[in-house]
Amino acid sequence: MAEHLNRFRELANQIESLRSTGKGMEDNEHVTLLSLSLPESYEPIIMALQSRAEEVTFDIIAGRLLQESARWQVANSGHHGGPPNAPTSAFTIRTPMRGR
Repeated sequence: MAEHLNRFRELANQIESLRSTGKGMEDNEHVTLLSLSLPESYEPIIMALQSRAEEVTFDIIAGRLLQESARWQVANSGHHGGPPNAPTSAFTIRTPMRGR
């Protein structure tokens, strides 16, 4: 998960540097893109974070994903750091949930 988040930040920074206006993406856009880049097995975490009363920032979601990844890794020693049966590659494409 740490590798996925680092790669995501790297790509976001590259996109930001291409903008001629100098105005980058809003934090909520980063959160949306990050949540869509995750395998479907992460959906319960994303839904739980979205149901919070306060705004979900990129740092909040990244921290929670790292915590869950570490928890899953400990629970499944030798596993790839994600929920059981999760794909080992990041940036999978999935259709967004209705109502978002």
